[in-house]
Amino acid sequence: MRCLGRFIALWFAGLFVLMWPCSMWTFSTHQIAFSVKLYKELFTNESFYEELIPLVLPSLVKEFDEPELEPGELALGEVVDNLDHRDWEQIAPGLVPADWVKQEVERNLDDFFSWMEGDRDALVIVFHTEPLRRQLYSPAASHAIDRIIEALPVCSPDEEAEFELFAQGLEGHEYTYCQPTRPDLIMLLRNKLIAAKNELADDVPGEIDIVEEFEAGAREEAEREGKEIPDGTFSRVWFNEMRAGIRLWKRLVVLVFLIPASLLSLIVIFAVRSSKSFFRWMGCPLILGSLLTLTPLLFLPFMLPDIQLEWRTDIEQELETGGSLVGEIISEGMLRLAVGEFTRPILAESAIVIGIGFFFLVLSVLLSDPDAPPDEAYPAGYTQQVYQTPSGSAMQELATRVDDTPPLDRTPPPENSI
Repeated sequence: MRCLGRFIALWFAGLFVLMWPCSMWTFSTHQIAFSVKLYKELFTNESFYEELIPLVLPSLVKEFDEPELEPGELALGEVVDNLDHRDWEQIAPGLVPADWVKQEVERNLDDFFSWMEGDRDALVIVFHTEPLRRQLYSPAASHAIDRIIEALPVCSPDEEAEFELFAQGLEGHEYTYCQPTRPDLIMLLRNKLIAAKNELADDVPGEIDIVEEFEAGAREEAEREGKEIPDGTFSRVWFNEMRAGIRLWKRLVVLVFLIPASLLSLIVIFAVRSSKSFFRWMGCPLILGSLLTLTPLLFLPFMLPDIQLEWRTDIEQELETGGSLVGEIISEGMLRLAVGEFTRPILAESAIVIGIGFFFLVLSVLLSDPDAPPDEAYPAGYTQQVYQTPSGSAMQELATRVDDTPPLDRTPPPENSI
């Protein structure tokens, strides 16, 4: 019967080792993923806004630049793509206001989490682009255009001749994105870049409503495929259903620890018969479960790029306008920083649990086993003496040490011995 109990306890221990990582990661995800204060602190401390500024304009250019240009016209996005990334990081603040980026991200974060907590009835995620448009028309943007020209590599004589023909609007000639040496060609290039910048500023709408764009994207996809729009797909109804599920999950998340706790209780019921076996049965599952909890951290650096790409692609496909910008914010910002933030609590909590499990194992070694056979209960050199009462109803066992020392030889020496 005892063997059967231990066999069942081993099954429960294996289930605990599998369930404990799920509970730990679920609880940590809840603590991190739904904390607006944490995101704001991360964005500020990790220089998120400074890293986002160079991504704003290329994201908008993907959606508002003309896909087909007339001969002799330039697309600002293509020029930016041909710049060195380090040069563009220095130039971008002249075209994109840093305060505007921080203000829009934090305001939308506050609105989203306020709606999530039930403080707002409707979800509103809107990017107001008027400050960006004003910046694109400002003298600072014209100065940034000059810096773009300076950052381009110097044209060879053949490339400069090709650019001159391209600037005249002749078909069959392409610009190789280099810096001409002649002042008149430099001024011509500057005028074309300023015209491309102003055209982008004209095309960018004053507001980008993300929720409406989700709904518009779902309608257009359904119409394109000739299907009916499913009820609640990427609509406000769908977002409200998502909020209800998340709020319910937040209130029940603490219950995820009841499953591993119940498994440990079942182990105690089926296998534990003493304090020694208790600490042994508790220590091993805690250590193994915590080590398995740390395993995903080894693979996160390799999985994160694929997750980021998948999220960004899905968002860009669902959003007709602003998809690239929102994809960069969520995948490159929130996802990357949040996943990085998982490592510290998971490491700390797992280290504590491993320490507790190791302490339990040490105690199990130090404590004596009451289930040991009687002949093993006394150390070597001791024997048992059994006494019986006259009535024969009581027994008493005493342990006395057996003296193995040989007796002294007290025989007198011979008289003739020296």
